[in-house]
Parts: sequence; structure tokens; C-alpha cells
Amino acid sequence: MKRGNVLAVLALLAACTPTAAVRPSVPQTKQECLAKGGNWTHVGLPGLPKRCDLKTTDGGNSCADSRYCQGECLAPENATEGVKTTGTCSSYVTEFGCRSRIENGRVGIKLCVD
Repeated sequence: MKRGNVLAVLALLAACTPTAAVRPSVPQTKQECLAKGGNWTHVGLPGLPKRCDLKTTDGGNSCADSRYCQGECLAPENATEGVKTTGTCSSYVTEFGCRSRIENGRVGIKLCVD
């Protein structure tokens, strides 16, 4: 009987463990971008060529690491580096601007992506 309880608990834990997300490849041409539902536009620094701004399907989901998001696991605004917390999956595969990411359940350093 105890063995059955242990197996049941292990099965429940396995069901609750998040699986790694598959990061979609960002199309490199306008035609591919539009076909995947992306927006062919200028993102990042002014003067850079247009690129595909591709939305994720898991944007807004709770996360503890970017490996569980199609894009990035973003920390709450003004989160302190090193603090244990959860974040939210980004709305786009590539995020621009200055934001902290969640790494292994903790707030990482603030990175700026142009």
C-alpha cells in the first residue's frame, strides 16, 4: 500500500513539473514573417533594418525560468536582483529594452537588448 502511495505522489509531481518550451524560430523574410502571423517592422534601435516581431502563444503565463517560455521569462518591474520570485512569459519571441529576466526562480541582472 505504501508503495502505491509513493507512486501516486510521484505521478502527481511529474504532472506539475513544467516542461521546457520550444522557442519558435524568427522568420528572416517579410513573407515568412507574415505567414507565421508576425509583424514585419522596425524594432530595437532606430536605423536597424526591419525584422519579424513574432508573438508567442504563452505570453503572460507564470514562469520561473526562460526555458519554460517561448520568449523570455520577465521579472516584475523594479524587482531586486537575486530575489526569489516568479515572472511572466514575454508576449514576443524577442524582447527589446531593459528588463530583468527570471533565472532558476530568481531575478537576474537587468539586461538591455537593442
